[in-house]
Amino acid sequence: MSVGNATMKTKILAGVAGVLLVALGVTGGYLLLSKDKTVTVPDFTDQTRTDVLNWADENKVSDEQLTFDYKYDEEKDKDAVLSQSINPDTKLQEGDVLNVTLSDGADPETMFILPDFSGQTKEQVEAWFKEHKFTGVSYQDKTDTSVPEGTFVSINPLEGKTVRRKDTIIVTLSTGGNNGTANVTPNPDSSSADGKITIPDFSQYTYAQAYQWGSTTNVKMSFLWETSKTQEANTFIRQNPAAGTKVNPGDAVTATYVSGYPVTLVNFVGKTKKDAESWCNTNKLNPVFVDVYAAADAGKIVSMNPSAGIVPETATITFGVSAGYVPINDFTGKTQDEALAYIADINAKYSASAGIKYVLNGEKSTQPIGTVLHQYTNGVEQKGKVYCAPGSTISLTVSGGVTVPDMAGQSEEAFLAKLAQLNLGPGTRNEEYSDTVPAGILIWNETGSKNLYDKVAYTISIGVMWDGSQNQVQPTPEATPESTPAATEETSSTDTSDESSEG
Repeated sequence: MSVGNATMKTKILAGVAGVLLVALGVTGGYLLLSKDKTVTVPDFTDQTRTDVLNWADENKVSDEQLTFDYKYDEEKDKDAVLSQSINPDTKLQEGDVLNVTLSDGADPETMFILPDFSGQTKEQVEAWFKEHKFTGVSYQDKTDTSVPEGTFVSINPLEGKTVRRKDTIIVTLSTGGNNGTANVTPNPDSSSADGKITIPDFSQYTYAQAYQWGSTTNVKMSFLWETSKTQEANTFIRQNPAAGTKVNPGDAVTATYVSGYPVTLVNFVGKTKKDAESWCNTNKLNPVFVDVYAAADAGKIVSMNPSAGIVPETATITFGVSAGYVPINDFTGKTQDEALAYIADINAKYSASAGIKYVLNGEKSTQPIGTVLHQYTNGVEQKGKVYCAPGSTISLTVSGGVTVPDMAGQSEEAFLAKLAQLNLGPGTRNEEYSDTVPAGILIWNETGSKNLYDKVAYTISIGVMWDGSQNQVQPTPEATPESTPAATEETSSTDTSDESSEG
């Protein structure tokens, strides 16, 4: 019984092994097919992350062969494809990794100065914020008989303040009053019968109230800001002229308010982004970090604005953070257009901080016109990719071929001699009758840039077309003193005969 059971178990195990072998064979075959299968990378321009993922799923591209990274872009919506590491129509080989750069939308940290929206409608205000891609703007209504319905009244933060794109902005609009007609004299007592304007006591006004008074009164109102250790932000400090003074329309009036608690800046150039961010948070400042190419290690702060002095709390400090030296590819053997497009692209990145300049030099060559023959970075011939400081100069020696001049009006011999001198081909000859160009003289030839040994087309005159007329005279080249024949005795005798017969 035990033997039979053992035999049965052996048969079962053999069967299982057979099934496994078949399965492994099928799997192995699938793996071989998958390994041999090639996938062509498409052009993902104007597509989205979803499109890329769908393509990868359909073509069984593994997660290890597809990566994404993001960068801010002012034009493209979030998740739109900006670039791809493998060119379109290229086969994705085993071990290749396709990296797709996607838009992260507009940079929420980008700074703007709030403009003066006085007199603008809600639609005009909304259009400005939409154009600059703000994300935290809200609107509220307020009854104001001095401003027409639907017109801007005020904004928080105030006009002239620097704000980030992501900041919360509150815009107040008028619900109107007095049939929507604005009362241009919100303070009737400020103007007297003689046309003089009485300056109010701005210590009783908030900044917003003072601004409103100035915007609806015929004076040149301006505001100054100072830090204070004892007063809160936006509170009054002083005014000029003093309260109660009478001024003429158009006179200058200045009010000074508190911008915030004073903070003495520390210079962070040469330090890290982390150091600056920590210090700004401790001192209630608003840091903004901008990547720039620089002659410094990546991640080091290379500039700050303001760079010194005293600023109020909540002030924005902009730090330039090094993205490293500027990478310059070697375009030897490639085209001038490719090189210039690359330089333009580099110069547009990181707040246009690269500042790469270029110089073009032409050289005769058998290479196609526009081919880069030599490339120099800051005077040193480049071999392969290099990294240079911002503001560097790239010199490109480009095949310009040779320039064929216009030789119309000259002899064929002179033209062929010129072609030989320029190392061009013998030329492609055409003949044409001409009433104006003597036989053997060039009527026309190709001009402009040519590669060495190219043939140049030209047309030679074969003179006037003969029509059988006995009186038709072939044009001859203008006589020169050397070619003018001397008078003969026969000619002199004929002339004398004519004179005597006339006598």
